Amino acid sequence: MWHEEGMPLSVWFLSRNRCAQAYRRFNLSIHLTGIGVFWVLLGLYSLFQKSMSPLIGALVSASVFQATMVLRIEFRNYIIPIIPYYWIASLVALRAVTEILIGRAVRAPSALKVAGITFFAFVLYGTLSVLISPRLFEGILVYDPRKGIDTQYMNLTPLQFSPSMVGQGMYLWINALVLIFAAMYGSRSGALEKFSRYIIWSGTIVVVLAMLQFLAWIIGIPFPYQFFNNVEGWSLGYAQYLGDVKRINGSFTEPSNLAAFLLGFVSFLLRLWIGEKGEWLGVLLLFSLAALLLTTSTTAYVGLGFLISLLTLYGLVAAAKRSVFRRGNLVALGLLLSVMAIGVIGSLTMEPVGQVVRAVILEKGVSGSFVHRIAADWRALELVLETAGLGVGLGGDRPSSFLAWLLSNVGIVGTALFILGILLTIRAARGRCQGIEAAKRRCLLASAAACGLFGHLTAKIISQPDLSFPTLWIWLAFLVTAAGRIGGRISRYVSVGS
Repeated sequence: MWHEEGMPLSVWFLSRNRCAQAYRRFNLSIHLTGIGVFWVLLGLYSLFQKSMSPLIGALVSASVFQATMVLRIEFRNYIIPIIPYYWIASLVALRAVTEILIGRAVRAPSALKVAGITFFAFVLYGTLSVLISPRLFEGILVYDPRKGIDTQYMNLTPLQFSPSMVGQGMYLWINALVLIFAAMYGSRSGALEKFSRYIIWSGTIVVVLAMLQFLAWIIGIPFPYQFFNNVEGWSLGYAQYLGDVKRINGSFTEPSNLAAFLLGFVSFLLRLWIGEKGEWLGVLLLFSLAALLLTTSTTAYVGLGFLISLLTLYGLVAAAKRSVFRRGNLVALGLLLSVMAIGVIGSLTMEPVGQVVRAVILEKGVSGSFVHRIAADWRALELVLETAGLGVGLGGDRPSSFLAWLLSNVGIVGTALFILGILLTIRAARGRCQGIEAAKRRCLLASAAACGLFGHLTAKIISQPDLSFPTLWIWLAFLVTAAGRIGGRISRYVSVGS
């Protein structure tokens, strides 16, 4: 049908529709990507299921597709890409609020409640920092998160309030609701086992994609980056080379982010393998280690070296105290030392391997990039002093290390609250690990979750300054789920579904 003015009736209607007028007034447009259709349908399907498990499964799966875009929102001069995790996390937050409003979640274990109060204080402090600090310290020189560290070296940007800071605050509240939903989920029978399977399944997807990307480069066939690396407005590192060797990033934006995930995943698998000795766990662990090394990331090599040193130190302390150093620990230590030995021998005998190792470990230590990152971290410490320990506000500064990021953005109080919240959550998840076999199994999973978080935080402290990084909150949600049912401490929720 056509309107009398000569245009299609649908176009004529939309041109006079109030929503369309609002879009034009605020210069707002929303685009759904092709792969985004899958995530939108998966999220909506999971949301309306009676059980909580589909939402948790979708959330964990979405967290490893950091470089994939579901929606592209344009608001004036800003491009806001919505990745799968934050689409699913928004639905999880909606479900959590609904559960609270209808009175289904009424009580939590005391240890988890203390951890929750601490995290709530951190979220509140972070929100206030967004509203107050940019105006209180306006004009102070920072590393703008929207610009690169290298480009701002000796050319810092004056602090000013920006919509991206509001976005960081929104992400924080969404992730806080994700943790609340995880606490509700933890009261269900078998929830922790299901969560661990979701973690393993998602990690397997990451490892498979990483190895396929590497094989595609070796064979010389194209890799479908348009499906896994299509987020707009972000820097994508799927075409990076270290000498003649292609760096792999898998489903993440850059190799260091893939390394940050894999370091946590390897730590998680290693703890599970020590406790269970499953052959399939051992195979997955070996392939995960291979993918970690193929990132050719300083984060991967330094982080893995730190974990090996820590396990070695633990063995020496156990021997000094004449305590039993379990056979599984010895095998795990031998495996990691073998990986290190292969790397050393390969760097001495094979020129391509030697080129990578020298570039990642030795040459980066004296490169301009290394100097720029040290300068960014040093500036973060200076900001702590210049703001009297308050910080410049969530998302106001972008150093190289996560610890420096916390200090410069949310100050001493915010950093202390975040660290305390993690420690209290681990304590709540560990609980009392004596008793029936089922409780021991839950304790093993809780311990593995803590190891995964520790490995991930190790990578973040080295070079991953991002509070909104999805897998950080997945590890925390895993621990919160473990705190719901550990050692006989059962969360008291009145809710339907499992």
